[in-house]
Amino acid sequence: MSAVLFEEISASPSYSIGVATLNSEGTLNSLTLEMIHLLGPKLKSWNEDPRIAMVILQGSGEKAFCAGGDIKKLYESIKTQSPYAAEFFKAEYSLDYTIHIYPKPILVYGHGIVMGGGLGLLAGGACRVLTEGSKIAMPEITIGLYPDVGATYFLNRMPQGCGLYLALTATRINASDALYVGLADAFVLRSEKAKLIEFLQGLEWSHSATNNKTLLKTKMAEFAKTFTAQLPPSPLKNHQAAISEICSGKSVYEFAKKFESHSRD
Repeated sequence: MSAVLFEEISASPSYSIGVATLNSEGTLNSLTLEMIHLLGPKLKSWNEDPRIAMVILQGSGEKAFCAGGDIKKLYESIKTQSPYAAEFFKAEYSLDYTIHIYPKPILVYGHGIVMGGGLGLLAGGACRVLTEGSKIAMPEITIGLYPDVGATYFLNRMPQGCGLYLALTATRINASDALYVGLADAFVLRSEKAKLIEFLQGLEWSHSATNNKTLLKTKMAEFAKTFTAQLPPSPLKNHQAAISEICSGKSVYEFAKKFESHSRD
């Protein structure tokens, strides 16, 4: 079975929506070089196809959108000194960039675990939709790496201290946190996914990719208002003052001391 499933669903008035599904539920849809090599050409093809108005990127199953790069394959590559790891990271970063600059709107549906490389895929989407089950983090620091996949771009655009805090602690955040720091555009209950797809199919798409991006963002904001009351609390927002203080130091040592002090309070 293919590592990524592709389909096209009809949309108004005479367009289609391309749907790409990461298809490795058993590994929490961990990203592999095979997946990247499948996604790249298909995104190029859909961009050149005038019938395709937008693209949806999602993960299979109920547990994860994408848990990041396939660590097992990367570890084996490093251990055996094969070129896989170098090829993977080069291709992964290229795919992330493609999503960021993609002319047509890409809606990334980030239900479940969205971590590391999965967050790299999510961050570049024109419309990033999360659910009550979304669990987001950049856990690289826990295995001695630094946040990559465009993290220096999106972490630096967060409210004061939040990007540094998330990078150094690998703290897991929810949908409300992601909305607060600019990593998400809309919150939709998981149970309403079918309604979301139906809503997208019914939008008045046109031949203009720019107009379609504006249409998607505007209409999704209206659609998501229905679920505002179901949004969970945002710990990041509620603890913004403490995070700003913890991240006010000029070194990791100062950060650790301030973090330890606040942890005891």
